[in-house]
Amino acid sequence: MQKIKILKGRIHYVDGINLFLSKKNKLFFSNDNGESWKLFAVLPASYLFKILLNISPFSRLFRLGVHHLSFYKDYCIAIFNKEIFLIKNKVAEKIGDVSGSRPLITTFDSSGNYYYGEYRSNIQKGDISIHCFNINKKNWSIKHTFKDVRHVHGVFFDKYSESIWITTGDSDSESAIWNADKNFKNLKKIKGGNQQFRCVQLIFTKDYIYFGSDDPKNKNFIYKMSRATNIVKKICKVGGPVFYGIKNKGKIFFSTSVEPGKLIRKEAELWCSENGEEWIKIHSLKKDFLSMKYFQYGQILFPSKIKNNNFLFFTGFATKKHNATHIVKTDQYS
Repeated sequence: MQKIKILKGRIHYVDGINLFLSKKNKLFFSNDNGESWKLFAVLPASYLFKILLNISPFSRLFRLGVHHLSFYKDYCIAIFNKEIFLIKNKVAEKIGDVSGSRPLITTFDSSGNYYYGEYRSNIQKGDISIHCFNINKKNWSIKHTFKDVRHVHGVFFDKYSESIWITTGDSDSESAIWNADKNFKNLKKIKGGNQQFRCVQLIFTKDYIYFGSDDPKNKNFIYKMSRATNIVKKICKVGGPVFYGIKNKGKIFFSTSVEPGKLIRKEAELWCSENGEEWIKIHSLKKDFLSMKYFQYGQILFPSKIKNNNFLFFTGFATKKHNATHIVKTDQYS
């Protein structure tokens, strides 16, 4: 069994030995790989919200807390509850409200544009937009509006192609992988049309794009798509819908969620590959006893980025070790 250190709170971002962690409405910073912590910023919250944040079931029921931290140069953008804050020099300034519910995955591009896609139930099949905040101009714009998807799962910046990728769902016709240049002038559907392409996270390498299916009714798999041909290959069967993933030290990691369904295991799984072809399940976290409908699915979350660090960081959510970050050496998974 691998030696795992467990830390209370969620680590959102890792750059070398610099770590950023959230607890309730407070953000903390460590410059020694988690040995000591300093206050980074306090996000404004009402007296009622502070009470609810201190009661874990209520914070889950009302979807409270810090959902995302993203960094560009000296700036940080945080999504807290349904508000968006720009942080610089430990000062948090509100720059907007989230449209829809909280987005699943957000991103910065290389020019300081911050993107998120609307994620909400959208039973009426209304318009769904990609929102962009420009760090330099300090303004918001809508980059694209979908009229034929239920919601956006994720928005990603691909450093290899200097382009933006988008994942959407949920029905067969709504499930797709899209690509656009940074100006969103050439948005194209690359793959779509069935539950294989109902995916959340994309992981980029020089030659391939990796993803997992998010299908609550059927078996789920990890796939890879060739950049050169767009040919998709099924690689590995997993125990549930794949939500999140990350790349670190040459290895690729994906996690599954615990949702209602006969084919879905009752524990969130963590999968790893060194070469993209051979995958092993390296860890799992059991779903806790609270209702999935009201207190959310069991998940394993990753930081938005792990850069130049020898450790893997992952956080249990709605699991038996809820909101606890697990820290383990990446080379143990060789």
